[in-house]
Amino acid sequence: MNDKRFAAVALLLLLPLLWLWPCTFGDRYFIPYDVNQFPPVSTTATDAELQAAREGRNLDVTEVPVWFLPELELAGAELRAGRWPTWNPFARAGAPLHAHGLIGLCYPPNWIALFADEPAARLGFVAWINLALGGLLAFGLLRQLNLGVSAAFVGAALFELSGPMAANSFFWMRLASYVWMPGVLWAMARVARAGEIGPLKVTALAVSFAMTWLGGFPPFAATTTVFAGLWFLWLVATRAADQGWFAAQRAAGALLLGLGLGACLSLPQVLPSLMFFPESARPPTPEWRDIAAQAFEPYGLLTWLMPDAFGHPSMIDRLPYANGATQILLNTRATGELTAIPNYNYTEYSLTISSFGALLAAFGFARGRGRHCWFARLALLFALGLGMFLPGLQALFHLPVVQNVWPMRWPAAGTMFVAWLAAIGFQRLREASARASIYLGLAGVVAAGALWWATGVPATEHARDPEWAIQKMIAAYGTTRDGVLNHVQGLPPAPEDRFAASFEQFADAGTEGALWLGGASLLLLTFGLLRAQRRDLILWASVAAALTQLAMDGASVTTGTAAPRSRDSQVHAFLRGQAAAKTSAGGFTIARATSAPTTPSQLPPGQLMRPGLRDLNFYSHADARTTQPLRRLLDTYGQALGLERDVAARVAGKGFLSTTLPAGLMLHPWFDLIGIRYVLSTEPGLAGLGSPVGPQLDGRGRFFIYERPNALPRAFAVPRVAKLDDDDAVLAALTNQALRPAAQAFVVRDELPIETAAGAAKRTVTFVLDDPTRIELDVAAGDAPALVLTDTFLPGWSATIDGERVRVHRCNHSQRLVMLPKRACRVTMTYDAPGLAVGASLALIAALATLVYALLGRRQRRV
Repeated sequence: MNDKRFAAVALLLLLPLLWLWPCTFGDRYFIPYDVNQFPPVSTTATDAELQAAREGRNLDVTEVPVWFLPELELAGAELRAGRWPTWNPFARAGAPLHAHGLIGLCYPPNWIALFADEPAARLGFVAWINLALGGLLAFGLLRQLNLGVSAAFVGAALFELSGPMAANSFFWMRLASYVWMPGVLWAMARVARAGEIGPLKVTALAVSFAMTWLGGFPPFAATTTVFAGLWFLWLVATRAADQGWFAAQRAAGALLLGLGLGACLSLPQVLPSLMFFPESARPPTPEWRDIAAQAFEPYGLLTWLMPDAFGHPSMIDRLPYANGATQILLNTRATGELTAIPNYNYTEYSLTISSFGALLAAFGFARGRGRHCWFARLALLFALGLGMFLPGLQALFHLPVVQNVWPMRWPAAGTMFVAWLAAIGFQRLREASARASIYLGLAGVVAAGALWWATGVPATEHARDPEWAIQKMIAAYGTTRDGVLNHVQGLPPAPEDRFAASFEQFADAGTEGALWLGGASLLLLTFGLLRAQRRDLILWASVAAALTQLAMDGASVTTGTAAPRSRDSQVHAFLRGQAAAKTSAGGFTIARATSAPTTPSQLPPGQLMRPGLRDLNFYSHADARTTQPLRRLLDTYGQALGLERDVAARVAGKGFLSTTLPAGLMLHPWFDLIGIRYVLSTEPGLAGLGSPVGPQLDGRGRFFIYERPNALPRAFAVPRVAKLDDDDAVLAALTNQALRPAAQAFVVRDELPIETAAGAAKRTVTFVLDDPTRIELDVAAGDAPALVLTDTFLPGWSATIDGERVRVHRCNHSQRLVMLPKRACRVTMTYDAPGLAVGASLALIAALATLVYALLGRRQRRV
């Protein structure tokens, strides 16, 4: 490796530290926000403690502290106990852990955190590895395309520090799946160029393709797969044009072999996910209206030049995205609702690649030649077209892989092609005449002026006429003035004028973007006017400015936090103690309630994972059935409780609870059936929940724990099994106000063909073992014919009674039922993730075949 390439590789390895050094070598954790800013900890926190908890928070990335990190810690604990982590018993009534894929258990860099005593302390290193991989793989791809070292470095560095990288850096599974796209394209280019089945090249392709699926985020793995398919067609077609169809067929065979081996290597993760997907709350075939509603709004393209155009994670309290006046005005689709859909945020809508990078990409798009430039152009347009749901490309969302990726995610996947064009633009700029850079600089100055002027128009119009925006929204959305004000200002109304705040933010971001763009354009003008010996200095100054801009943008959302977990409080201690006291009964379930649904921040989910302590508000992918009774309850009684019309979709539309529960609903006996014992809230005197128990915190806000007296144990014997015609009849019975949950279990008639006799004698049930994937219950003798375990029913759970295999039936729509003998017995339930053993076996065979093939190929070359 020559000095120039060594310097490029070294810089690409080090660039992520511009964001990550406080979380890799400092005392901060690479977690988007500190949960100690929420109650109960915040209730008694000092001003200094609360300020420290809020420092650098990124509330756009909601899931990491309340889902991903707790499950990563659970997975590590399971591995140390000698069990493969396949089940999370703390999420609602239990949910798959490995099968949803988002922890990325099979992705090697994640093992740094997975096997650590404190996983949170290693997340910065995991992000560093992934970011560096993205840069190095992009560098390899661009070099493979015969770009010079300097141009390849520029393109790779812009990709490595781009907006999608920063926005997804906390999501280790998103980042892992995202960064391997250039690796897959690079490996495919090497295989196609060789024109033969070269063992090492095919192996590199197989590993790269497997990594994007093992990373853990299927949407980004799917986008890489689609672009790999397009690249395959491009490479085969260009080889046929250059060397004929025989050579093209050989290249196609080698490419298909590599991709096929990669698909096999990914099966330990992919096959369990495919087996769970039809059972999950995510529909295998999304509704067309849901796909259309998630289209990327054209205003999101402004983030190429002004990432903070519509707000920033640190100002969500002051300027909530969903209420932002600017994006509501710029929204292009009539949704029937006064809101920006999808809400602008610092994740899917973050496309920044620096002002200089955007100019280079535009120049490469217009003036690029060779180096498969046309593929980069078409791939970028394809990504943007899919993202914006353009006519013609819409039809592709009927295809299985494409339809399961929300449109708004495609533009981020196109960032690699922006970097590709920027690298071509950089090289062309060095080769072109001075006139080209002068014209580009002048165009950039004009664009900067237009950006500055256009982004200031809303603020100017609002200052001239405060009714200007209101009247436009009334006309666009067919609503009333009160409807506009209530949405933008909120209820109760925010003290600040959010119209003015939104327009000022837009103008300020436009001014900043115009300054960066204008500065980059002036440097290009200078580059064109200087003599040859000084031009490189100006060009590298422009590159340094671009990397500085990206470093500053990314650093503002990747600060990390000082604390990885919720600090202990009296509330934590009380709930732990109650769980320990109820171990033999299997513990209980907690939930959060308020008078109206809101963010479930009352002791954020995932902070108390103790045996027997289940959390109804725990995030993570759920099965399709667990929350369906709740949705029906909300639809049935929501209006009587004074709730909004679409409350069921808002509370539980994702399959897990994304808000608190309305307190008035919790008197229904269905909540007794699912074992809700304690209700957490920051509101006193919640209707029907009685007096608070345990510690009551009063300081910076208040915190209460309510106890529901009639919650059933987690497992109990029922005297009767009621057979109903179908699931709808079961749901109707469960949501009936007259439900007596301990009196019977409801099953669908066809799913329990055997006859069941009623028995009145009660039978005690005691938990002997309560591991995530193995549960042992001692059941006393008696006449009650069936055991109900209120845990989630899903394929993969099996049961034995005194060692003899018995069938696990589905009861109460989503729970488990086992028919019992009259004698005392021990019931054992175990879980084996469907598809895991088969996927691991096939991957092992593929890995051995790949290794043998690579070794034989290496031996043949030596001979």
